Amino acid sequence: MSNKLKLLKKENKLREQSLSTESSNAILKIMEYMSAARMGAFDREITHKELIGMALEAEQRNETFSEIIEGDIKEWCETVIENSGKISKKEFLLVVAYDLAIRALFLSIVFFVIHTDAEVVSVYESIFFLTWLVIGTAGQIYLRPRFLYEKGWKKHIYNFLLTFILILSAVVNWHIPFLKSALFRINTLWIAGVAFTVFLLVKVAYDYYIICQSKKYKWTD
Repeated sequence: MSNKLKLLKKENKLREQSLSTESSNAILKIMEYMSAARMGAFDREITHKELIGMALEAEQRNETFSEIIEGDIKEWCETVIENSGKISKKEFLLVVAYDLAIRALFLSIVFFVIHTDAEVVSVYESIFFLTWLVIGTAGQIYLRPRFLYEKGWKKHIYNFLLTFILILSAVVNWHIPFLKSALFRINTLWIAGVAFTVFLLVKVAYDYYIICQSKKYKWTD
């Protein structure tokens, strides 16, 4: 079975090359706001295709893409998301698992590059990296997209949060000696292998789900 979502994404990428930089950037920001955890993958990419079509028609009339969206763009995006229907619980869990698997794989590779043999993991490192995984995924899925259209400092809340966590963790680790004590010893190659295996399993599960979902949609012209 072919993954029709990949074909749709490829088609959208080719069509988007005909747009002006202004329209392309505006659509990119909208798609980022309509995160994969809020809309089903196919609903999101079909919306992407429709936005490209709207932008192409606007440019043919010598208008900008922003001019054809009336009112507040954030409210407009929320209306589109609401009309598209909520993402299923199964797909939401797969999206979260996929993001976590990628972050865990990246982290395991970093550990392997730095320590090619066994590595002693402290209490602090365990807490820090677990927090990094959770906050990173939560931020990517919820925080960062939702503050894209905020003004002033509010649109940087996600970056402020990450910076605060880094500073707080360094201060806590410096003042609490217990956190520096060894928790367990790991083999970095083994950990990297497990992380890669988990990533593959989650990716296969997600791709299979998308293939099954693609049968419900007719997206070709």
